Amino acid sequence: MPTETLQHFQALRRLDTQNPPGNEYFVTDYLKAVLEKEGIAVQVVASDPNRPNLIARRKGSGTGKPVRYMGHRDVVTVDAKTWTFPPFSATRDGGYI
Repeated sequence: MPTETLQHFQALRRLDTQNPPGNEYFVTDYLKAVLEKEGIAVQVVASDPNRPNLIARRKGSGTGKPVRYMGHRDVVTVDAKTWTFPPFSATRDGGYI
């Protein structure tokens, strides 16, 4: 896995977005900064400021079909006592996270 990809993956895994309460803005803020650094236009829309949605658009050449990626950013609650490593540590161990 490329180093930059791994760094972003671990950074996202370290964000506690357990629902409730969600707090997906942690992920939105992180991705917004990454995308804007790459020159990609970003729009954030929200009816609840703690649970915003991120829309990013990158104009293509128009010769191919558009691609849409949709995903959610909240996770179920966890019982940290049952984990080998803290659940939001993104610890690498034996080639796994």
